[in-house]
Amino acid sequence: MLRVGGGLVGSELADERKWSEERGLDWYLLHDPTRAGVQRLVGDINRAYRDTPALWTHDTEPAGFRWIAGDDVANNTVSFVRIAPDGSTLVCVANFSARPLHHYRIGLPAGETWTEVLNTDAHHYGGSGVGNLGAVHAEDVPWHGLVASVALQVPPLGVIWLRQG
Repeated sequence: MLRVGGGLVGSELADERKWSEERGLDWYLLHDPTRAGVQRLVGDINRAYRDTPALWTHDTEPAGFRWIAGDDVANNTVSFVRIAPDGSTLVCVANFSARPLHHYRIGLPAGETWTEVLNTDAHHYGGSGVGNLGAVHAEDVPWHGLVASVALQVPPLGVIWLRQG
């Protein structure tokens, strides 16, 4: 497992040394496929953030956030919805345990197809590949106050982002 050193500069390289203005970034680290995966992940997170208004438009307003499950201690997970002013949403599910969660059911604000925008455990990033094959279809079955639900594959020590459509 990679440890990323202190400081934000160069973190996308998964450098174990703290960044210093006295030397350049250790670009040679990208020859390691695992470190190159971290760089791809950081780039994809930045692109998804830029392209998803639900992640940044209502940052300081309660209307932009809703818990799905903030207290699932049995599975060591949290899940929540981010909401843009136009009503578009992004769902985040984070698994803090070292075991994958298969058929993990959560509620969703709509019963339709949800695209897996980001999976931090994808093979593309050097992960194990536990995920939802790019999309899931929510059932019109209410779940804890939400109008639909879905059974997900949530990777170990990983995060998935789902977007409507």
